Amino acid sequence: MNKISSYPHFSCTGIPDEKMKNKIQKDEHTKRIYRQSFLLNAREMRAINRYCKKYKVRNKSKFIRETIVTAILKKFDDDHPTLFGPDENPNLFSGRDS
Repeated sequence: MNKISSYPHFSCTGIPDEKMKNKIQKDEHTKRIYRQSFLLNAREMRAINRYCKKYKVRNKSKFIRETIVTAILKKFDDDHPTLFGPDENPNLFSGRDS
């Protein structure tokens, strides 16, 4: 007797669908399990609300999360170590001989 699973990622035979199996594995890696909370003053909250209304942001959590992560990644990108110092960027027009 075949037992039909009530989970949508299983077929009628009880064998996991490969696409859904990959999606389940992906979801486990991206599942958010850490909570962060912060407080805003009235002026900051009005600014966020105004921005969300003007640009039709439907999900404030997603907007704030993406904004924070984008700022962090940009800072990491700007601060990456380089082989040359800030004044030592060699190029064809620097006038220095090798």
